[in-house]
Amino acid sequence: MNRLLNKISEAAELILKAQRSKVLIVSHYDADGLAAASILTATFREAGCYTHVMIVEQLTARVIEEVHRLSSNYYLTIIADMGSNAPNDAQELEDLIVLDHHIPGDKSLGFEVNPHRLGIDGSREISAAGLAYLLARSIIGEKAIQLAPLAIVGALGDRQDAGRRFRLVGVNRVIVEEAIKYNLIRETIGLRIAGGLNRPLVRALAFTTDPFIPGITGDEGAALGFLKRIGIRVADNGKQRTIKELSREERRRLASELVKYLIGLGFPVGTYC
Repeated sequence: MNRLLNKISEAAELILKAQRSKVLIVSHYDADGLAAASILTATFREAGCYTHVMIVEQLTARVIEEVHRLSSNYYLTIIADMGSNAPNDAQELEDLIVLDHHIPGDKSLGFEVNPHRLGIDGSREISAAGLAYLLARSIIGEKAIQLAPLAIVGALGDRQDAGRRFRLVGVNRVIVEEAIKYNLIRETIGLRIAGGLNRPLVRALAFTTDPFIPGITGDEGAALGFLKRIGIRVADNGKQRTIKELSREERRRLASELVKYLIGLGFPVGTYC
C-alpha cells in the first residue's frame, strides 16, 4: 500500500504542475472507466484545470492517432483503465500518465501507476476508479472524500467484490471504510438481486444473472410464479413492490427459498453466499 501511495504522490506532483492548464482524459467505456473519468474530471475542476474527456472502447491504433493529435493542445494526458498493455504506436505519446489496474505488458507507457507492478492484485484489490480516487486524495485532500462512492461503483462494476459475502477487499476495502466513516454509504447484508432496492421484485428476480437462477432468470412469468408460491405479494394496490418494501420476515423468506431452490438444483452454497 505504501509503495502504491508513493507512486500516486509522484503522479500528483506531475499533475499539480498543470494547474490552470488543460488536461486530456482518455478512459474506458465500462462502469470502472466512466467512474474513473468522473473522479478525475471533478478533481481537475477543483484544482483549477480544464478537461477534455474521451471515452473509448479500447486503445486501437485509430484511437491512439486521435489522442496523439489532440494531446498537443493539452499540458497533460491521462489514460485511465487501460494503457498498461498498449500497442507500440502509443509509445509516441508524451506528457502522459497511465492509471491502469489490468495485468501490464513488458513496456511501460508514460508515467504508469499500476498496482500489479507494486505487489497489489489489480484484478480484485483496486480498480481504475480506486486509483483515480487515491490520486484525487493526493491532489485535493479531504475534498476528494465525496468521490469515494464513485470509486466503489468502479470496483463493483469490475466485479471486484471478491471477499466473503461479496465484500470488497484490499485497497478497495480501505476506500469503503473511509466512505462509511464519512456517512457516504451504508454497508448491509442483503440479497444479491439485480437492480438493488428499487426495481420491481418480479423484474429484479428475472434480471438477476449473478447468480444465474435456472428457470427464473430471463423469465418474468417464472419469477412471478416463484414469488406467489413462497407467499410474497408482488404488488400493493396495483403498485409493484420492490425489495425495499418487503418486511424483514419477507426478505428472510425470499433469501431462504432462493437458497433452497438453488441447492435443489445442485448448486454449491459457496456459489451465492
